[in-house]
Amino acid sequence: IMQLSRLLLIVCVGFSTELLAEDMSARWKEWYDNKFKPCVQICPRHLEFVCGYDQNTSQYAIASSLCSLQKHNACTNADYKMIPIEKCLAYLKVSPEVSTQPHNSPLPVMVFLD
Repeated sequence: IMQLSRLLLIVCVGFSTELLAEDMSARWKEWYDNKFKPCVQICPRHLEFVCGYDQNTSQYAIASSLCSLQKHNACTNADYKMIPIEKCLAYLKVSPEVSTQPHNSPLPVMVFLD
């Protein structure tokens, strides 16, 4: 009976270790596909810019392509979603000059990603 319980313990530990390894492998693959690969991709430059907005930071961003916007999201903790370019253009028309902001102010609300 002692040997049987040892065998069962070994089987259980081996099985849970295998499940843990599969879970880690799935997480690693998810990180690679969603963060690393998009972060190191080379984005073609386009003549038309895209506008992005991050609801978490209330920031607008202008990028040279959707690929560039996604790359920025993958390389940082930003979450810019593409919105119509008119939104960024309208914001630029009403936004104050950056030079008038004090040096200790938070990040500007409009960023240029590339």
